This record gives sequence, structure tokens and C-alpha cells, in this order.
Amino acid sequence: MKVGDEVIILDGRIQKYKSIKNEELIGIDYHLYYYGSPQLYILTNSFTFKNEFNLPSDGEAYYSFIDSSGNAQSYKAIYGILKIEGEAKRIVSGEFGLVMTQVKNPFDTIVITDGIFEISLDKDDLSWVP
Repeated sequence: MKVGDEVIILDGRIQKYKSIKNEELIGIDYHLYYYGSPQLYILTNSFTFKNEFNLPSDGEAYYSFIDSSGNAQSYKAIYGILKIEGEAKRIVSGEFGLVMTQVKNPFDTIVITDGIFEISLDKDDLSWVP
């Protein structure tokens, strides 16, 4: 992914949750994350089976890092897209892009582009009952 002009490579994880209501599968949610430095977390909350998620209406995303002065910087998505493009043999692939504002200063904005992923599915047997 690119944050501004900086290319960043993360070794992330992905989890897949089944949304179940009255014992019926009503949708799939995804959690894409990396908890190193920088941290990235994208969550979808969708009660559908779609593969493209608009943020923040279909979920949320956070990005944080420690700046050169040693201060923590945290951003939250005000706009973004996460696309799940494929899933085969427990490998999930897709792409994302995000526009984020700093939590403490909404005038500080970063743009994450060219976010691509191909990640081994960490868990796919988790169920959530709304």
C-alpha cells in the first residue's frame, strides 16, 4: 500500500465471520488487520454476501503509527473501499483504498492508495449472531 508517496508492506491477517440470524446465514463480515507498526485495521459490517464494501457505511478502518517525535498518530477512515476479489484454498485476495483523518485533528488527512492483499485466511469458522 502507499501512504502518500511512501510504499509500506505489511504482513497482515484476515478473519471471516458468518452473520447468523435465526440459524440462517445472512452475510459474511471480514476483519483485515496488522498489529505491528504501523497498525492497520479494516472491519466490514455487512449483512449481505457482497464482495465490495464502502467505508464507513459498510464498516470502519483505522491506521496508526509512531511519528519521528515518538508521538502516536491515529487516523480513522472517512471514505474508503475494500474489495474481496477472490478466495481459493484459504487464500483471500483483494484491494483497498482509504481517505483518513486524524482522530484528534480532523484537518490532518492521509490517503492510502494501491492497497492490495493476498492473505491466508486466519479463521473462517467464527459466527456472530445479531
